[in-house]
This record gives sequence, C-alpha cells and structure tokens, in this order.
Amino acid sequence: MPSNILEPVENFNKVMAVNVGGTWNMGTTYLRYVLERHADTMRDKKEGSVLEGIGSLVNIGSTASLFGGPGIASYCASKHAVLGLTRTWAKDFGDKGVRVNCVAPGATDTPLLGRAPPAFVDYFVKNAPLRRLARPEEIANTVAFLLSDDASYINGQVIPVEGGFH
Repeated sequence: MPSNILEPVENFNKVMAVNVGGTWNMGTTYLRYVLERHADTMRDKKEGSVLEGIGSLVNIGSTASLFGGPGIASYCASKHAVLGLTRTWAKDFGDKGVRVNCVAPGATDTPLLGRAPPAFVDYFVKNAPLRRLARPEEIANTVAFLLSDDASYINGQVIPVEGGFH
C-alpha cells in the first residue's frame, strides 16, 4: 500500500491497526496466558533470580522494520513499531522466562506479492544476492528455530530473512 504525506489518514490508521494492533493483541494475549499459567512458578521465584524456558514469542516484522522505503511510510512506521514492541517485551518479560524476538522477512513468494506489479517483484529478484524471493517455509523455519530451545539465549532480536538484499 503506497503511503505518503498526501494519503488519507484512514489508510494510515488501517495499516497501524493491522500491523501494530494485531501484534499488540496477539502478543499481550499470549503473555497474559503464559504468566497466568505459570503464576505459581513466578510467585516462588527468588528475588533477583531469572526464570528460564517458560515461553517464547516471535513477532512478524519486515525488512521495513529496519529500513525506510519510498512511498510506504505507513507500512514502515507500523513495522518499526512491531520491532519496538519486540525489544520492549523482551526486556519486560525476559526475567520471567519469556523470550521475545522478531522475524523480518524480505520479499517472499506469497499470493500477496503475486498481486504486485511485475516490475516490483523483478526489482527484488534482480537486487538480491541470491537472485530469488524468499520461500514461505524459510520464514516458518526461522520462526520455529526462535521458538525452540536451540534459541534459548536469543532475546530481543530481529532476524532478517531476506537473502542479503539489504
């Protein structure tokens, strides 16, 4: 969705509601659930100690979480906000045993991108060192890794999955 200073405020509000509001609603629901489910463990925790392995949350950002882009101000602002929530929640809930990270996909071969103008897609393919789009399963595998115990010391990070584009 192109966005600039002349776009209707309704467009900005819709993009923010979906990307930031959706992340907020799902994230806070999950965090409340995990904290309530482990309330006994939290109560018995020694002062100053850190719990481990209670839960993990992975937000979905975008390479727009990291970089601006012409004509996509609303989208970039919303994805920067997702990164802000990720880093804040990581600090707020890390000592309670909940890790929070963010995956930042680049251009990905999905039906949504299939609706974009061919020149838009070609730009990403031609300028990515791997000369292709990301596959959805590559994004999913990164999320699965971050949710796993193999990522037990990764917290508050954004992992770009964009083939070296940026």
